[in-house]
Amino acid sequence: MSTTAKRAAGRHPMTAKAVFSLTLANSHTWKKSYNACNRIPTLSSSPPRARERHCACFVRFWRGGRSSCVVGVLWWGKETCGTREHPREKVCEEATSFDLTSLDIAYCIADVDHLLQVKMDELEGDRESASDDDLKALLNLKEFFLMLEKKLDSIPFQADSTEEPHPGDFILTFFASAGLTRDTWPAFVDQCGLAITLLTSDSGRTMHRSGINMQKMLDLVKVVFNHSEGIDLEDCTKQYKVHLKVEKTSKSDVWTVPSAGSDKKDTRVLGYWCFSPGLAIKELLIQGVRSLILTSGTLSPLSSFSSELQVEFPVSCEGPHVIQKDQVFVGVVCKGCDNVPLNSSFAKRSSEQYQNSLGNTIVNFARIVPHGMLVFFPSYSLMYSFMDAWKANGIAQRIESHKPIFLEPKKKADLNPTMDAFYEKIADPKYNGAAFFAVCRGKVSEGLDFADMHGRAVIITGLPYAPRMDPKVDLKMKYLDDGQHQKSSLSGRDWYNQQAYRAVNQAVGRVIRHRMDYGAIILCDERFASRSSLDQLSVWLRPHAKVYDRFGQLQRDLTQFFKSTELKFGVSVPQPKAPVMGGKVMGGGAMGGASTGGLSAAAACRHDRSTLPPVQKASVIEDHMQPSTSYLVPQDGKLQAWRIVIKEKQADRTSSAEDYIAELKTALSVESFEKFRVALRNYKQNNKDINLLTANFREIFKQPSMFYLLQGMHRFVNEQHREAYGAFYQNFTGRTLGKTLIMSTAKKPCEGQGYFSWIENPASVHDEIPTWLATKLLPVSPDPTDAACDMVLDLFTSLVLVLLAVLAYYLLRAPRPHGGTQRVRVAPPVRVVLENPETAAYLLKDMVSVPATGAAFQCMIWFAYTRIGKALLIPLLLRNGGIDRLSYLYIPEGPTYYPDVPRPLQDNGEANRSVLRPLIDSEISVTKSFRLNTVADYIRAFRSGSCTPTDVAKRAVGFIRQSNSTTPPLRGIIDSDAGVVLAMAEASTERWKQGKPLSLLDGVPVAIKGGFRVEPYPPRGGSAFIPELSRGIVEGGSVKKLKNAGAVVIGVANMHEFGTGTLGSNPNKYHLHARNPHNPGHFAGGSSSGSAVCVAAGLCPIALGSDGGGSIRVPAGVCGVVGLKPTNRSLDDEGALPLAYTVGAHGPLGASVLDCAIALDILSEESDMTLASLKGLGETKLMGLRVGVYWKFFEHADSEVVAACKAAVGQMESLGAEVKEIVIPELEETRVAHFISISSEMGSALLADVDRHFHEINLETLMLLAASYNGSSVEYINAQKQRTRAVEIVKHIFERVDVIVTPATAIPAPAIIPAAVSKGISNATATGKLMRFSFLANFTGIPGLVLPVGYTRSGLPIGVQLMGRWHEEHVLLQAGWALESSGAFPLKQPQISFNLLEAV
Repeated sequence: MSTTAKRAAGRHPMTAKAVFSLTLANSHTWKKSYNACNRIPTLSSSPPRARERHCACFVRFWRGGRSSCVVGVLWWGKETCGTREHPREKVCEEATSFDLTSLDIAYCIADVDHLLQVKMDELEGDRESASDDDLKALLNLKEFFLMLEKKLDSIPFQADSTEEPHPGDFILTFFASAGLTRDTWPAFVDQCGLAITLLTSDSGRTMHRSGINMQKMLDLVKVVFNHSEGIDLEDCTKQYKVHLKVEKTSKSDVWTVPSAGSDKKDTRVLGYWCFSPGLAIKELLIQGVRSLILTSGTLSPLSSFSSELQVEFPVSCEGPHVIQKDQVFVGVVCKGCDNVPLNSSFAKRSSEQYQNSLGNTIVNFARIVPHGMLVFFPSYSLMYSFMDAWKANGIAQRIESHKPIFLEPKKKADLNPTMDAFYEKIADPKYNGAAFFAVCRGKVSEGLDFADMHGRAVIITGLPYAPRMDPKVDLKMKYLDDGQHQKSSLSGRDWYNQQAYRAVNQAVGRVIRHRMDYGAIILCDERFASRSSLDQLSVWLRPHAKVYDRFGQLQRDLTQFFKSTELKFGVSVPQPKAPVMGGKVMGGGAMGGASTGGLSAAAACRHDRSTLPPVQKASVIEDHMQPSTSYLVPQDGKLQAWRIVIKEKQADRTSSAEDYIAELKTALSVESFEKFRVALRNYKQNNKDINLLTANFREIFKQPSMFYLLQGMHRFVNEQHREAYGAFYQNFTGRTLGKTLIMSTAKKPCEGQGYFSWIENPASVHDEIPTWLATKLLPVSPDPTDAACDMVLDLFTSLVLVLLAVLAYYLLRAPRPHGGTQRVRVAPPVRVVLENPETAAYLLKDMVSVPATGAAFQCMIWFAYTRIGKALLIPLLLRNGGIDRLSYLYIPEGPTYYPDVPRPLQDNGEANRSVLRPLIDSEISVTKSFRLNTVADYIRAFRSGSCTPTDVAKRAVGFIRQSNSTTPPLRGIIDSDAGVVLAMAEASTERWKQGKPLSLLDGVPVAIKGGFRVEPYPPRGGSAFIPELSRGIVEGGSVKKLKNAGAVVIGVANMHEFGTGTLGSNPNKYHLHARNPHNPGHFAGGSSSGSAVCVAAGLCPIALGSDGGGSIRVPAGVCGVVGLKPTNRSLDDEGALPLAYTVGAHGPLGASVLDCAIALDILSEESDMTLASLKGLGETKLMGLRVGVYWKFFEHADSEVVAACKAAVGQMESLGAEVKEIVIPELEETRVAHFISISSEMGSALLADVDRHFHEINLETLMLLAASYNGSSVEYINAQKQRTRAVEIVKHIFERVDVIVTPATAIPAPAIIPAAVSKGISNATATGKLMRFSFLANFTGIPGLVLPVGYTRSGLPIGVQLMGRWHEEHVLLQAGWALESSGAFPLKQPQISFNLLEAV
């Protein structure tokens, strides 16, 4: 190890041991790599003797612009000292997290007080020797700790709460309140360092005053502030959550109470928890790391692992298991031996029937399974409760009649005796083996090996979900759901599920530990039977998994399996127990012991090793040779085995003259170093006599252990003498000066040895490895005379080669009819898909993007409209969103441009009104904790005379002004003329006085979306100008019908510009963002954002909206109101801006289901659709209704959303509906086709406006239009062909069900970030999640109804969506009425709420 490294080891001993016993290109690279690992202490803190092969991370740094070389290995994973193996991502998170307690601060104060007393004593005794600077530093330190303690104690808690979460940037505010900021923390580090030095040198120090607490404080401050250049501190804190809790402290505990006189009863703990494992990895990458290689047996699934680390792995290998299919039995048991379903979910695990069934099932397994049997439970509490129940009813005694039972102890000290007894019973011929009951994520599950007869079967009794109320689990899920983990495709629920399945895979891995081993894996929970659950199992298990509905069949197959395997492999002879080290039993199998190094990848792929060329060993390294290991490397498009010679040797640590001299001083004695100095001086003074120099070197470096110093000297010899020096080196040592980097698998390197070494004569190894990899392993020797020239030449050559490669790609690529390079896929006829829809894969893709705002967003838009941007950026963005899916697809069906499904016209107008009128009275009688004013409330007020339409209109005008003058403004209504509103209201008041109202809506306030022509307001369509597409549009259609019915139009409602998005973002000067009444810091959804805001805030009970991609249903869902999208083209669209011809529809948003029914009845008059009979609308039961749910689609949403919508499905079932599981094939293709259709139609409609008003259009709108102008005619036709298929698929589904149920949106209302207020925001991720369940109804034309069914923990509404057959809106309204009137989903009053029926 170099002198610099040793100094580092002295300061950071745990860090230096990890990676730096190797040669680096130069001291600068050395410092970079050291700093990288110093910032991640956990990754590099395991001493060499504690490391095992479980996971290694190889890092490669860029060197001087020329080439790259491997410079270090970071090991983490299982240690042999009794600690458990932790997941890599958890290690990364814990490395950058900490817990700060009030006791820590108190101890630091006590330490500083002690040092101050010592300094005061020094001042009194000897003022000259005492340092005033030290005293000032200690006083500043004490002042900081006192303020920190005060601030920690003063952080408020909510009522009756002992825990309080905070955002990550709270830590900066907390430290800043005590005077510690990014500017002052270096001074704090110096002060802490002084205190630690004084404490460690104090001869009278105690355990509490040894500097440990001060060092902890220093370390945690570094976690907050010590980040690499390129990592913004504020951005970094977004990856964290702060958790504050109060712990009870015993006064009698001398280890936790600072002083006997302390009056503290409780200890406050402030946790600063990182939830982005990629942050630790990013610290490495910023330092110049070029390669990151992870190896482990528990990385699966690789995609989510990569997304959590925020590192893409372009090369990955997930090899199959070495065992044959007849060596493993994998069965999923859905029902126990008594035909009771096995389900260990929280709701069912306490059932006595389930517990008895599981126990009896294990009795049968104990009888069948030979030798050792492992039974894993989800938790300790569950294992102990089951055992208590089984002891009480005799099941435990029946199990013990076949196998003695051993329980995994909670205490580590009790594990060894328990394991000893277990092994003794296994080896005792008087017993049929033994049963070991353990816990997933326990000590046995995560670190022990049960090879051969010690473990013939693993039984998993349930999914081991982590405690949902654990603060870290809860905050991690919220962090993922909040979208702050931008590069991660995992939601909180996905992560939560994945952790459970990883724990299962880890427990399953305890058996079948080598090539000749065999065993059974039995999953005793019906939840494992689903395809999605089986896909979560390890790759090697999936092909063998079989689901058993009948226990008897599994019993026969399991018995036959063990009979056949015992005949093939023989009955195992009892073996001595496995060695125990540090509290852990270490296995001796191929996968558990260190002797074999584990199964090689070549063996895993069953490569014939006899075909490998013989290893050509260099004679110089025979003394240190280890067995060779085979690895898989790609060659000629295939995986082929390659042998690497493995050896240990001292690393070359002489990369610079300074390091070389330092190494000489370390390695040589004083006498030998003086001889070297004299020999070097003589060489320089005597005309550089190389013979004299080498003669002296023979005496100085005669020991073989010094040969590496001779090798390092070669670069400092005069250039004309290097050939002679090389000859001397070869004659003297028997080696050559060539270098090849060899990877070593040594587990316990000797002093001064590393995990990498150099071997001489590279040709001996070069012959047996692929050329492409050998080239990368041969670093170029640095030459100071031409390094700069070589660097420039290499860069220029690389640039030319890249340009030539790009040119060749475009000129020489294989010609395709469509001009692309991918092969065209052929879609099977839709009738073939519908013959077996259950086989269709769920491929719906998440849109993944980084939110774009501000100046960067403006630059991106400018670039998107340049020729280069259109050729490069837009196609890249579309490919990222999967929009090119239809570009290379042949669809045999013809196109469908309008999804019209005609039906005979029915004139049910008067009959429906006879149904609606009594329902108005019945709705009034419904009592709720809170309710919005509905049409029924206005009618009752008008009838009774307690309020007139004029009174309502005056209040509405006042409330509109009030709502738009707050901070921030609500902006539900953007245009309103008080004179016009009052004139309409006064006419209505007169009609009510005469007892001649025009309709049920006479005098009722309504709002109209800005996408309709409403006199006398300008038709802006959400823009800052009068668009060209509005020329010639006159008021008519639905707007005219509402006015003719006597409704009072209070104004034009806000909207997302031109309806191009579902956020409701509109930053232009005439509109601004419509704010969600439930939380003004969140969007209201779009594009009918203002319509939903007006209804939710109580400004009107009905508003008119339009829906081309969820624009009615999305804002209704996130604002907590009812929204109805009727069948496409069923209502009169005269007066609506022509933006979405084939996918759009307009309809009402209402305060209740009945309000939407009333509005639809009026809007459907004299149109292509007269509303079908509403007879039965008042029914509160759903008997005979068939409800279809595609669960994979349904559960592709935020966990809170899924839970609330599942409750709605359960309520429908309790009301008499029949719930059926369905499959909706080709959702991803339909999503892409919908995007192509609506974007093309909008791009065509706005072509002139983009040309004339480019700089007035919002940036987000311009981005969508840029994408629309990049499409092709083939894509548009394919999209319409896909519509044909989608319509047929929906028809097929509605043959089985009457209603399809999904969440309204996949997430609640997104937050409005400050940067989005002035320039807007483009957030494809949030937009895609909001639209996830909307596109199907728009594209196929079926109706959809959204109504509120719950709220998130933060109080944001959650909605459920019902979709029905074409023109069967009445079915949706009947189902919605029953759900709403059940009272199961009470409403909450929004933060912004108005009541027009009460006088101010």
